[in-house]
Amino acid sequence: MGNGKKGLMFAAMLALAPTGGRAQPAGSIVPAAIYGKDGRVDPPRSLAGLAGATVGLFEAAKVRIAPGSDRAVLATRNYGKEYGLCPEEPFRDQPTGPSCSGFLVTPEIVVTAGHCVRNTA
Repeated sequence: MGNGKKGLMFAAMLALAPTGGRAQPAGSIVPAAIYGKDGRVDPPRSLAGLAGATVGLFEAAKVRIAPGSDRAVLATRNYGKEYGLCPEEPFRDQPTGPSCSGFLVTPEIVVTAGHCVRNTA
């Protein structure tokens, strides 16, 4: 399969994934909101291995290599301060920094949304 067909298939999978495979008319998607008690929690440690397959995509300017090391240091911000959250909001004190996210298909292939990647060619 040529690169054009692969890209089209990838775009189609991304477009249909959130709707269970059914296309939605333009403008009909309503952002999710939480009403009442927010029951979200951090995943249990038993699922930590699955989290290893998720990625955060940082802009190059927000990544540096620590002196005398091969470890990357990522520029992050406080989630609550960045978005003006109330002190009682869940996850308020966690760091944020990636501009996009994705997941690993193989150790060298990441699936992410098209708007996360800029063509610099």
